[in-house]
Amino acid sequence: MRKVSKIAWIFLASFGLLGLLYSVFLLIPSHIHLIVKKTTIVFETTELDIGEINYKEPRKAEFIFKNTGGNELIIYDVQPSCGCTNVDWTREPIKSGQSGKISVVYDAETTGRFNKSIVVHCNCHIESIVLQISGEVIGRENERF
Repeated sequence: MRKVSKIAWIFLASFGLLGLLYSVFLLIPSHIHLIVKKTTIVFETTELDIGEINYKEPRKAEFIFKNTGGNELIIYDVQPSCGCTNVDWTREPIKSGQSGKISVVYDAETTGRFNKSIVVHCNCHIESIVLQISGEVIGRENERF
């Protein structure tokens, strides 16, 4: 009887320890932004009209920003609203007073007007910033090359 209670105790202790470690694993990433020092970011513009572009001819646009806060600026992620938009950004920490850029390449899959959003996640007081690109795709959608 004693042997069974020892095994049960070991099992419960192991299960409790694993549960505690799992909880810490889940909580730390979701609260890491509370530990990182905040800063401020200012974009030259958050909306770009890239005008008329030809169907299936990618167009590049750049959003220039400046770290206007007192701490380093860290951009964690930049998420476009669809697969037709590719992004790249300054990945190293940006010192106070320095500038960086987010490059956006739009490759149209359809003709007509478009308006796409890009969400920037960073260590700023406003953690998510939405950028917009818009324009019009001209040309024949059914054209084969």
